[in-house]
Amino acid sequence: MHPCSYFWVRVPTVSGVQWHPFSAIVMPSGDSFGFCIRAGSSASSFTRQLYEVGVSTHSLAVNLCGPYGRISVDVDDYDVVLLVAGGVGVTPLLSAVNQRRLMGGGSRGSKSTEWHVLWSVRSREDLLMADPLMATQAASHPQQQRGATSVQEPYQELSDSGAGSLSVSWTMHCSAEKEGGVVTRGNGEELHYRGGMAVLEEHINSSRFMGRRVAVLACGPPTMVVEAQSLARQSGFDFHKEVFNW
Repeated sequence: MHPCSYFWVRVPTVSGVQWHPFSAIVMPSGDSFGFCIRAGSSASSFTRQLYEVGVSTHSLAVNLCGPYGRISVDVDDYDVVLLVAGGVGVTPLLSAVNQRRLMGGGSRGSKSTEWHVLWSVRSREDLLMADPLMATQAASHPQQQRGATSVQEPYQELSDSGAGSLSVSWTMHCSAEKEGGVVTRGNGEELHYRGGMAVLEEHINSSRFMGRRVAVLACGPPTMVVEAQSLARQSGFDFHKEVFNW
């Protein structure tokens, strides 16, 4: 399955005729994949009905068609890959991160051993939306002591260097929070976030990656994606965007 792939999904319990596209997230273990679906506000929406059915049952029959989609850049050709996500837009990019970790740092002669993820959400609780689909820090850092629950200092990038020479750093922002803070994952690990809006120009600029070939992948609110694309163009970076139009 290619990074950022999606499936057409039908849930007969909700609708026998409706098919909807959702980004697939390869699990950190690599043995399965899942979906992170945001429930719509309208009671008649497919995703809201799916949520209501999902909370009242332990299992659902699901039909899948796919996978489809291929990103326009080959991430293995770049020195640095910068992922910019807003809200649930993290889903296709998280899958790309998980797949890259599973491949390891030196597979297929890949140049891209440095990945950076900038994820901006509205509230601190939103950082846990894809918690079961994110790699654990214990798995990423087996050399750490078993009792350690946080590998991220406050306001510093969350480093994940567990797959060979691959380095993945996460920077998280909560726009509704005035100050930075911490959220605790289901496994007890801590995620530190910064308060306020993310300033994309601090992350997407040529001075940060002098002399290196960089690819920028973005998915999220249209204004964020447009700004990321503009900054990538100004910096001479290749760019790919994932768009949710359904």
